[in-house]
Amino acid sequence: MSLLANQEIIGWSLLASGAIFIVSFIFLALMFMVKTAPFGPLNDITYVLSLFPILSYMVGIFGDSQPDYPYLALLALLTGITGIGMIMVTQVRLVLKNISLERNMPQGALGSGILGISFIINHLLIQQLNILPSRFNWLGLATGVLMAMGILTGLFYGREMFGMMTGKLDWTTANKLALAVIISNFVAQLGLNTWVFWLGSYLINLG
Repeated sequence: MSLLANQEIIGWSLLASGAIFIVSFIFLALMFMVKTAPFGPLNDITYVLSLFPILSYMVGIFGDSQPDYPYLALLALLTGITGIGMIMVTQVRLVLKNISLERNMPQGALGSGILGISFIINHLLIQQLNILPSRFNWLGLATGVLMAMGILTGLFYGREMFGMMTGKLDWTTANKLALAVIISNFVAQLGLNTWVFWLGSYLINLG
């Protein structure tokens, strides 16, 4: 699959990703506001579903970059699949109550960080091969860097992330580096959603 040869399919996939992410965010907000059981699992499920349409974009980039950079292209695709797979497994386990929220959060952050590595590699390849206009490339690269901070969160700052999400974090004594890293994870989600809508619309209009 080529990105530009299949731009409308990939564009609609990215828009679908963004739309599902908004639904997931609404469920997250309701979970904290209403504090009833349905909204937490619905948030977990829809968040995973929002990531799967991005795979079409990754496959498209792989198809375009593999002839010139076979190993980097394969690494980008595999890290993307691995990151999404890790998030899917831990979210499904959370829904099934096979893992605690405290353990789920760092695992999900780690998966997001690995997905961020895929974004970084993909957008460096895009820049090198001039596949997309630079404005999309730089936003995707910046989003990837912020997402990659999830690796640090998952490995070192899971306790702080859990405390922040549950309202039990003492902000006055918390590790300031941990706070910066964790907040970058949340900013990355906003960047990712902006990127999918912007690029998705561009690809559809291009077709």
